[in-house]
Amino acid sequence: MVLVILTGVTGGLVSGCGGGGTSSAAGRASLNWYVFPEHSGAFDQAASDCSQASGGRYTISIQTLPSDADGQ
Repeated sequence: MVLVILTGVTGGLVSGCGGGGTSSAAGRASLNWYVFPEHSGAFDQAASDCSQASGGRYTISIQTLPSDADGQ
C-alpha cells in the first residue's frame, strides 16, 4: 500500500518537473508539499531535483505532517 502511494505521489511530482511555460517577472514561486514523514530522503531528493529542473521558476519546500491522524 505504501509503495502504491509513494509511486503515485512521486510520479505526480516528477511529471510536473521542468514543464513548459514562461517564468514570471515577479520572481520565483515557492511551493509547499505537505506530506507524511518519510525517512529515506526520497521526497527531499524529489523536491530538490524538481526545483532545479524548473530553471528557477519555483522551489519546492517539504512540509512534514504529523504522523497521527488527530495531528493532521
